Amino acid sequence: MRAIGERIGRRVAAHAVEVPGKGDVSVTCSVGVALFPFDTERPGELTWEETVVLADCALYEAKGRGRDQACWLRPGPAGASPREVLAAARENLGDAIRDGTLAVQGRSSPAAVDAVDSVTMPPLLRSAI
Repeated sequence: MRAIGERIGRRVAAHAVEVPGKGDVSVTCSVGVALFPFDTERPGELTWEETVVLADCALYEAKGRGRDQACWLRPGPAGASPREVLAAARENLGDAIRDGTLAVQGRSSPAAVDAVDSVTMPPLLRSAI
């Protein structure tokens, strides 16, 4: 999955965007991914809409790591239920990653998870479900 996100990022970066009066401008993108069903051992516990919220959390994680990032959220080693994972991600994504509720894969430095705490998710995302 991370490779797909990275491939999307490379393809976006390969195309310049023409801005009137400025010429061609290079662009990048960050990508957040969460698979549906989120937890294959409990496939019916989250709806696809709730899984999109997790993908949005992955996007915030990617943006917190800097420009041109790809992050994939998946169930963590702590063994939390998908519903607990969703609640933890909405409450504090950085804590959910650090305590093993969520696992994240993506391009970053080891300290990048700490940057997530500085990313404020909009109230709409936190209360979307």
